[in-house]
Amino acid sequence: YTGVSLYSLDEYRKVTATVKSEIETFTDHTWEVASLTQFANKSHEQQDHTTLLDLIGLEYMVYLRHHGFPSPLLDWTRSPYVASFFAFNTIPNDTTHVSIYAYLEFTGKGKSFCTAPPHILSIGPSKRTHKRHFLQQCEYTYCVCQTQDGIFFARHADGFNFSEREDQDRLWKFNVPASERLTVLKILDSMNLNSFSLFLSEESLLEILALRKFYLDGYI
Repeated sequence: YTGVSLYSLDEYRKVTATVKSEIETFTDHTWEVASLTQFANKSHEQQDHTTLLDLIGLEYMVYLRHHGFPSPLLDWTRSPYVASFFAFNTIPNDTTHVSIYAYLEFTGKGKSFCTAPPHILSIGPSKRTHKRHFLQQCEYTYCVCQTQDGIFFARHADGFNFSEREDQDRLWKFNVPASERLTVLKILDSMNLNSFSLFLSEESLLEILALRKFYLDGYI
């Protein structure tokens, strides 16, 4: 998300803390996050990255992710239809195929990992955060590793590479011809699944209206 393979969890906390007051000022939202002292004390007590993520503020991190701020969170949707929308909605003209990924964290037997190599963990849907989280049926994963210098966010690709068990961290990639774009978007729009229903913004309203008037109306 920043172009580097490892990014310190502590450094990310510092960065997100510096922009928090500006975001809260312009959005009228507030998020409870740990102070620098609380975070430092907890990180020295135990190197538990799930606890430290809570101190950063998971709801705050989800908000940042949904609004374009660099994030270690990778957002997924429980809906194959929502996934199809995001795959087809905005693509360059010269695109030949779009890809839809399906992820299975584990097969029901539980998950195991070592803390040293990069490993992938999930965050479920039960978070109080921006409405887009619920409209898009989101869940999230993040990849971390632990070294002598602390806890670091890592690339998901590295997490998949280090996962040696066949019953966890399974990833499928489906390539679909980009020529199906208007067909797919028209079907999804008939189900009221479009940019406006997923974002509820003025920009997304105009986007779906333009798509209908200039492309979908009369398209078979």
